[in-house]
Amino acid sequence: MTQIRRYSGSYPYNEVTCQRVDFSYDTNPYESGYTQNGWGRLATARWGGYSCTGGQWTEMYSYTAAGRAVKKKLKRGSSPFLEGQRAIRSTG
Repeated sequence: MTQIRRYSGSYPYNEVTCQRVDFSYDTNPYESGYTQNGWGRLATARWGGYSCTGGQWTEMYSYTAAGRAVKKKLKRGSSPFLEGQRAIRSTG
């Protein structure tokens, strides 16, 4: 997991926890069956929090074996908010 922390612009430099972003690679710790072919790729991004304005948000990704992103899900809290899927055309 990789984490980005942001701090206030004046002394004392306190972390603004509602702006923290957690990135997970390889596997999805929030919905294990969603991310396919995630090895070496971004699986999730999570930001906000239940006590933050706007709540907590989680973005999840799924890939083809070749690495093309084919599914993306955006959740607010524990409820699905938006989900998209990309169709893949075979040519030739």
